[in-house]
Amino acid sequence: MDPSSTSSLDSLYLAILNSSVPNDGVSLNRFKQLLEIVVAAHRPLSFEELAIVLAKKIDAQSIQFMVTVLSGVMAVSSTSHVHIRHNTFREFLCRRRRAGDYVVNQHAGKEALAFFCFQSLKNESPTMADIFQQHGHSAISHQPSPSRGVNTQLDGSRVSLLDYASSYWVAHARDVIYRPDIQTETIVLFESNLIRWIDLLVQKGGFGSCMTSLDQLWRTCESARRTTLSSQKLVCSYCNDCP
Repeated sequence: MDPSSTSSLDSLYLAILNSSVPNDGVSLNRFKQLLEIVVAAHRPLSFEELAIVLAKKIDAQSIQFMVTVLSGVMAVSSTSHVHIRHNTFREFLCRRRRAGDYVVNQHAGKEALAFFCFQSLKNESPTMADIFQQHGHSAISHQPSPSRGVNTQLDGSRVSLLDYASSYWVAHARDVIYRPDIQTETIVLFESNLIRWIDLLVQKGGFGSCMTSLDQLWRTCESARRTTLSSQKLVCSYCNDCP
């Protein structure tokens, strides 16, 4: 992109944010927490889904308000899914030298979604059959066991997020696989729910991509165990100023 065009867009985006985000640290942090998830997500999330991911941080009503005041750069679909209007705004948000105080830590968003995916699969994997019932798939062979004591009546948003976790946990884990806690969570999932997860994805028609992603993830995990990232790389990830 022409540097002059980038400069003009930056001025426009800064003007929108300056007029939309309240001028106090608490409000700015809340807007940035929301934008971190929106930027890092692999598909648009609904108001309800965002509220679940951001539980104890931002409620659904506040999320709707923030998206509304940012309507110049964010849009809402007919199904209430939130997305960024143009990719140039995403690029702007992830560059500190361009966004200044409004820079979002995309890395933190990836970490938050990775942990959310792990927790969803670990806590609610016995209810993953609900995903297929909701989307009209045929019944799966492995039904949840009543003895496990897990509530099988998930609301629509939670079922949708469970579908998200089953589809994208590999990608999110790979983004932050250098973290020891992510490596541990990956191993736990491999040992506890992996076979059942593969079975579900196969019935969704994702066997090939599923196995490819798993192979890549495991190789990355093994490599991360043997390699200590330099402090320079870690700082680079967190400052969002990579080229």
